[in-house]
Amino acid sequence: MFTLRPHQRAAVDAALAKPHGGTLTAVIPPGGGKTILALAVVDALFKAGRIDAVAVFTPRLGLCSQFELDWKAVRAHFQPGAMGPIVHRENAAIHALRTFGYVSSYQSLCADPAVHRRFARRHSGRLAIVCDEAHYLGEKLYGSGDTTQAARILSDLGEHAACKIVMTGTPYRSDENPIVFAEYDHQGNIVADVQITYADGVAQGFLRPFDAVLFDGRLYQTRRRQRRGRAVYATEEIELRHTAQQLTRVATDPHFWQVAARHAFEKVKELQEIWPRYCGIAGCATQEHARQVADYLQSLGARCLLAVSDDSNAHENLRAFKRGGWDMLVTVGMAHVGYDHKPIAVAAVLNGIREYNWLDQFTMRAGRVVPNRPRAEQTAWIFGLNDLAMRRYVNAKRNEAARAIKLAEGEEAPEPGAGPGGGIQGPRVLYHGVTLEAIANIGFNHSGYSEELEEEPPLVTDRERREQLRRRRQGLVGQYAAKVYGHVNGETIRKVNATLIERYGKPVSQCDIPDLERQIQWLEKQLGLDEASGDPPEAAPPEAEDEQPLIQGGLF
Repeated sequence: MFTLRPHQRAAVDAALAKPHGGTLTAVIPPGGGKTILALAVVDALFKAGRIDAVAVFTPRLGLCSQFELDWKAVRAHFQPGAMGPIVHRENAAIHALRTFGYVSSYQSLCADPAVHRRFARRHSGRLAIVCDEAHYLGEKLYGSGDTTQAARILSDLGEHAACKIVMTGTPYRSDENPIVFAEYDHQGNIVADVQITYADGVAQGFLRPFDAVLFDGRLYQTRRRQRRGRAVYATEEIELRHTAQQLTRVATDPHFWQVAARHAFEKVKELQEIWPRYCGIAGCATQEHARQVADYLQSLGARCLLAVSDDSNAHENLRAFKRGGWDMLVTVGMAHVGYDHKPIAVAAVLNGIREYNWLDQFTMRAGRVVPNRPRAEQTAWIFGLNDLAMRRYVNAKRNEAARAIKLAEGEEAPEPGAGPGGGIQGPRVLYHGVTLEAIANIGFNHSGYSEELEEEPPLVTDRERREQLRRRRQGLVGQYAAKVYGHVNGETIRKVNATLIERYGKPVSQCDIPDLERQIQWLEKQLGLDEASGDPPEAAPPEAEDEQPLIQGGLF
């Protein structure tokens, strides 16, 4: 029986309580049901007589189709009086639209904004605008990036909206600019009407607990230095567990990815003995790399499909994979956001991307629970390198899932036969060493095995320290704007930033660590925070050594 989840019902209530022209902000992790949430909210607004049209925007064509097909699938459950169809339309067909609304991509919005403006004007004051995966829509205020073209156009369309719905699973952009329509508190935290976490999803039973197999090794490389006018070469040996450098080169070397891809495929075959529809996804570094991975998996007997953007069959392959009968989907970036196929239970990270939001979006392709399957077999299996940044991500997800499992165990009795590594018993993150032969400049050696990933002492690089200071400065700018102008919005933040530029001579995107520290010190003094504030002091960066090691503390 179809029922809304608690956070989806809460979103409907929050939207109905909003004033005309208000914004509903929902922070929902991948797999948390953002599509159904938006459809339920829009239908409730329609039944309340507040809107008569909707325009939905997403970053991917696959998500566009998902909105259209999901509404077709669940519309009967919203009867009587449900809103009309929502269709995926190209720009050329929007002017002749005879349905309740349409769904389009951000690329389509930017390609012909006039078509969308005409639709918004025609339904001015009676239009709902839905922004899915809204972290793509940054506004330039205090971060290092520019306002995206889609965000600029949507700001104009928003003037005609009776309600704006902003949904994302990753509420903070890497350039630290705010998301269009979203509101933030004085500390720079997003103000969400509805917010759940990955742990909530595990506890409520619609997201899988997390398990990982990470491959350990040693990296060999040659460093070239100049000494007394002569080039000096030295071979260096670095354990992967202590570095976040050269990851793309390591990930695209067959000595790593063939082992990781084979283990991921073997896990898929193991799961298919339980239920034949289980399958996996591999995220590669480049299109050529993806083709190599697909060829290798096929040589192992895998039934796999390739989805890369320069292949004319890519979108058809994405649809075909959902119809079943396949083992592995090999892609670069076409399926890392919004690709909803619940039988995916294995995700192989075969690239060097370690940005937290990207990892979270991609690995959670394997995070959705299959209805009517036993919880004991519902686990998201992740395969990848045991590098510093990947281990941080895995440990964060493992700990969050473990907290959720404990909560769930306190609410209900365990199911009979629940085994370790799945369901209510929590994740069992494994760290597998592999024996790999050294190659020129880059290679691996076996480094042992342990049952759990050990936490490393925090290593703070200059990049990480700068990001910490930028985020601290961002929060102080909001507090100072509230103190001087009485409220915080884009205009008051711009004024404070202009004051800082006038005082220190450069925008935040050009500031180094000493510049940021000086600005923070001045802001704290203006806010009266320079004396004992009760806050613990921030960790100081590590002291520099005579010889800089070729090790970075992480990529996020």
